[in-house]
Amino acid sequence: GATVCIGDAYYTYRKRGHAQLRAGHLCNSILGGLVAITAGCAVVTYNGAIAIGVLAGLTYCGANLMEEYFYLDDVVGAFPVHGACGIMGTLVLGFFATNEPFGGQPC
Repeated sequence: GATVCIGDAYYTYRKRGHAQLRAGHLCNSILGGLVAITAGCAVVTYNGAIAIGVLAGLTYCGANLMEEYFYLDDVVGAFPVHGACGIMGTLVLGFFATNEPFGGQPC
């Protein structure tokens, strides 16, 4: 999630001409990654967890842009973090889940 926030800062730099690394976006993208992996943390490998975290960061950025585009009032960004990232984490679990507990990794 944090990597995607840095990517968002680069995108902002390319679009507006100045980098804008926002602490709220950084924290929310990390939290979105945690929300997304919570549903399948017991059946996903380490690499799958990283992929879900990156996808969650992208999902957070997209949902946040959607809120700004439609002028929706969500002061703390609850929908992008808990709604969009939670739904995305549950849906992609079908692609990254394994048949073994803890992704086949030793505990």
